[in-house]
Amino acid sequence: MTRLREPRSAGPAPARTLPGGKILVVGPTGRAALLTGAEHAAFCAGLEESDPLRARLAALGIFAGAADAAALAREEVECGRLNWSGPATHVLLASVRGSAMSPQTAKDVVDFVFSTPRPTLTLEIVDEDGRGWPAAWFAAEYARRRAEWAGRGLALVFRAPAAPPPERLAFLRGRRATVRAALSADGPPEPGRLFGAERARIVIGRGARDPEGWVDALSAARFSSVSWVAAPAAARNPAAARHYARFAARALARLIDAQETSNLRDELALGLLASRPWEVPGLDLLETLAYAPDGTVFSSEEGWEIGGTAFQLGDARTLRFQDLPAHPLVPALAAALTRETQPLCADCVYRSCCQIPPSAHFRAQGTLYGRLLDSPRCLAHMAILDSIFSRLDDEKCLKLLDKWGVDSGRFTC
Repeated sequence: MTRLREPRSAGPAPARTLPGGKILVVGPTGRAALLTGAEHAAFCAGLEESDPLRARLAALGIFAGAADAAALAREEVECGRLNWSGPATHVLLASVRGSAMSPQTAKDVVDFVFSTPRPTLTLEIVDEDGRGWPAAWFAAEYARRRAEWAGRGLALVFRAPAAPPPERLAFLRGRRATVRAALSADGPPEPGRLFGAERARIVIGRGARDPEGWVDALSAARFSSVSWVAAPAAARNPAAARHYARFAARALARLIDAQETSNLRDELALGLLASRPWEVPGLDLLETLAYAPDGTVFSSEEGWEIGGTAFQLGDARTLRFQDLPAHPLVPALAAALTRETQPLCADCVYRSCCQIPPSAHFRAQGTLYGRLLDSPRCLAHMAILDSIFSRLDDEKCLKLLDKWGVDSGRFTC
């Protein structure tokens, strides 16, 4: 935290020293400036009215009289939870860990998905071993028809570790489904492992190497996006967590450097930069819900992976979306997802764009709130955001953000 000494200041303003020695200072709406050590020292000591640095920092809104009330109000309206219209991503686990969903259960799940209020939905169907295809087939066809009947937008995603048989792939293409490859970064990114999918979900374990090679291979194979996922060991093993954070940060740095030739997007980075909690991938309830093979509804896929009943919300056959606020888990999640209840989050430079799933905290540290000083997920998000914000003065980074549809003007001044 940086508190200005002059009485006219509106501070405090969060600050963070980034790799390379630059110091990031952020205003209340998330606009940021990169300062040298000397500039930051002058800023802390108090700036004269005529100092050019004062005019530059006034654009961040951290001086009294310079705060942009209209921008603050707009940020609250656009990114506040009153603007939330329901979870965007629904993960249907058609076959996982040796269990397969029945078509009838798939129908119950799709019916519940369409009871949620969001006008556009993403249904991601996971078929781990191929035995979930009957449920996957029914869910895709039924969801497509329900979307047509209701006039709602629907994106279908089919996730599998290997290429579907040609007839199944033809069915998916006919329903405009996107195929997501579920891979591990252990081993080299050989073209045969990518099997013509458009998106990737890649688990980063201790054996994962060569993030730059993975980015280059995915770009060459014309993948549109990638989600780097920490292996379960990273939840409790600090060394594994640091390895994942370094891998994700190096991959993002490669994307920035290759922005002219690559169309690959980093899904987590893009979700964080949206600064809307319901766009952060995997965020319990706000962005996602998950459905086990038996129809049990979970607050997220990570909540399902933990096992037990901690993140269960009910059964898709009987649960009503409008009844969720009465479930004890929901207000607990809402409180845990409120940054103001997390002192270190409230004082963080990335407070306007970072959110951590409570299920991730619970998995790693046993509480919905976590302990941010040694939180593996906080470490990873910091590394990813550092990779971007440390290069806000780099034309390559700004071009990449523009290419991804991110309004870089929201972060720079």
